[in-house]
Amino acid sequence: MNKGYAFIVENDVFYTMFFPESISIANRWIAGLTSSPNFVECSLYPEICVGAVRRNNNFYLPTDLNSPLLEIDPSAPQYAFKVAAIVGEEVFGLITFPIEDFTSEMIDYLRAGFSSSPIVIECSSETSINTGWTWDGLNFYPPQEG
Repeated sequence: MNKGYAFIVENDVFYTMFFPESISIANRWIAGLTSSPNFVECSLYPEICVGAVRRNNNFYLPTDLNSPLLEIDPSAPQYAFKVAAIVGEEVFGLITFPIEDFTSEMIDYLRAGFSSSPIVIECSSETSINTGWTWDGLNFYPPQEG
């Protein structure tokens, strides 16, 4: 069985995630996505991992809560747009978008969505809900033609 989630800002779906419940990380993602998660861009933190802590605008490895992770040089080449999914202070998951697989416009769209305090709503994996759909608080609707 697959689980599906729509990421929504101002009633617009900007990203969807579907995964089989049978994979080893499914329970962690299901628990995190149903717990009003926050999302923070972490592209400049190559050492970030699941279990990392976000405190006072810094990331910390779970094994060293005294030394914040250092960002790489922002002018260095970027190979991915990466987002930390956080509940409380703990990173429960990372979503990575390889730059080579997306247009710069799509990366900008995703960056805007994740930085706008999106809500996450479970959706049926049997539907075609995707980017561009709208959510009225109860139901999802496909993009309108015209």
